[in-house]
Amino acid sequence: MNHRAHVNIRPPRWQRLRNLFPSCGRGAPRTQHSVSGLRQLTRDGWWLGPAPYGYVLDHRWVEHHARPGGWRHRLAVDELRAPVVPAIFAWHLHDKLGERAIVRHLVEQHHPQPLDPVSGRLSAWSPARVRTILNNPAYLGYVVRGRKVRGTEQPPERWTWSRQRSHEALVKPSVFWAVYNSRSPWVRTRPHAWAAA
Repeated sequence: MNHRAHVNIRPPRWQRLRNLFPSCGRGAPRTQHSVSGLRQLTRDGWWLGPAPYGYVLDHRWVEHHARPGGWRHRLAVDELRAPVVPAIFAWHLHDKLGERAIVRHLVEQHHPQPLDPVSGRLSAWSPARVRTILNNPAYLGYVVRGRKVRGTEQPPERWTWSRQRSHEALVKPSVFWAVYNSRSPWVRTRPHAWAAA
């Protein structure tokens, strides 16, 4: 009977990961370049990711002098769902409804459901969906990035904002900041000058 000793010929896990992600552990210059590129796109008002509830993506082909052109996205108002957003903020701010009570209102009053960004199918209202809407500064008309860093929420002063409004606002700044401040560990006495206009 031939007994062979078990020999592990696979490289250790860290080496396999390094083969998959060559920039890991080397200062990650590509990562820094990517982060600065994303910040620049944000400052220029381009939307990165699926559209928030109340908006749809407006696809635009953009030529660039230093690299090949590509698709960029701005947010455009979803005429069917946009009127629901200010109602959600009003229910929370004026009627003092929590996320679950707002979900009940939305379902009972047959407001348009959110769309799944991948499949395009209707998805159910949930407290998490309402929370996402109430916390999203995109409803002020700006593109915002960096609200979380490594899973930790950041104060508004550390967010990257577009230089100017890039899409139609669905919520007044005073309403957004009143709701945000009531829910946030970073309570501000007044909104940022550029987000209050």
